[in-house]
Amino acid sequence: MKNQFRISSLNPNAIPWDPYTERGSEEERTIFVTFSNGYPLTEREIRRFFFRSFGAQVENVYIHRPNIRAPPLFGRVVFFHRSSALMVLENRQEAHYRIGDKSIWCKKYDQNKRDELKK
Repeated sequence: MKNQFRISSLNPNAIPWDPYTERGSEEERTIFVTFSNGYPLTEREIRRFFFRSFGAQVENVYIHRPNIRAPPLFGRVVFFHRSSALMVLENRQEAHYRIGDKSIWCKKYDQNKRDELKK
């Protein structure tokens, strides 16, 4: 049996890629999510969906709850890696998914918009 080797086109002098040092800033790893009115998702549902659908590891889920009596309408999802946020958005401005019978809309998180709301 003959050993066949393929010549690599990778740069032998390149710095090795490390997902832990190349994870990006928190803003780059964050997506903004909105829920249908009256049909919020739990943190567990969100984590499970992104892991099962994309293999994406979620670092944190923040669900905005200004009023205990009203259902939350939006939140943020922070992934461990920037590539997970990009994968979920699929190179689009906005992505829509169904989790069971509930909808979740995802878009790139913009820290500047958050800061404008505080003014």
